Amino acid sequence: MQTKILVLCVNYNTQSDTEDFVRHCAEQTAYENCQIMIANNSARDKSDPTFEHLKNDHVQVINCPENLGYFGACQRLLTEYLKQNSEIPNYVIISNVDIQFQDNQFMSKLLLIKAQQSAGVIAPAVHSSLSGVDTNPFMLKRPSRFRMQMYKYIFSNDITCQLYQIAGLVKSKMKKLFRVSTAEASRSLAGQKIYAGHGAFLIFTKKYFQAGLDFYHGAFLYGEEITTAEKCLQKKLDIIYEPSLAVIHREHASTGLIYSKRTLGFIRESSRYLADTYFKRQKQNKEETLW
Repeated sequence: MQTKILVLCVNYNTQSDTEDFVRHCAEQTAYENCQIMIANNSARDKSDPTFEHLKNDHVQVINCPENLGYFGACQRLLTEYLKQNSEIPNYVIISNVDIQFQDNQFMSKLLLIKAQQSAGVIAPAVHSSLSGVDTNPFMLKRPSRFRMQMYKYIFSNDITCQLYQIAGLVKSKMKKLFRVSTAEASRSLAGQKIYAGHGAFLIFTKKYFQAGLDFYHGAFLYGEEITTAEKCLQKKLDIIYEPSLAVIHREHASTGLIYSKRTLGFIRESSRYLADTYFKRQKQNKEETLW
């Protein structure tokens, strides 16, 4: 049967989560329309047998001992898929492996959705396991240049970066107290255009790839949501929030609650890349500066 949904996921020292994720996918009623590809970023070598037992007609594993990061590994998977297949499926999903589907109808409902002509990405409800709150829309409006440059400086220092992370966890706990009002606000945005969806689970439409876009992200990890949003803006594609599709994110299964020095370095690299690539001050015309 023709693949209608391609699911790309990345393992990095999360074998149990990866196995659970594949099992959850197999429980979907529309599983026969799905193809799952796993990038094993913690593979010892190209022939690493860790996920050999998961391979079948619907599941493929690509070992990446060089560790390509999140979107980097997904780009490798997409490239491998296109070597074997002549066209992009209706939808390509990028997912963390610490994701659970809210029900076994997710893929069936996705296939029934009539995506807007301008839709490049669909952002489902992504419910946090920590707060119970839907973390989408990740960003409703495009952040200002000042805000992104400020993040660049906050994240340039390990201490301020870690403090910002702790503040974010406190904020997440506080949101739990207002779960009902937050849910009502989210429902009111159903089907609406947003700036960015949460990177733990993103659904890319065929139109995204027909516009010549891919998963290139100029940093190893973090900030993929912003890169995706900016690429869509450049091609005049929309990111649509669709809470009728829902998943549960078991947060921090791969990174931990307190960031390591290595992870802080990835955040620093990403914030610098985003600020300098998409939110740089525009150079003024020399003639304009004379007046």
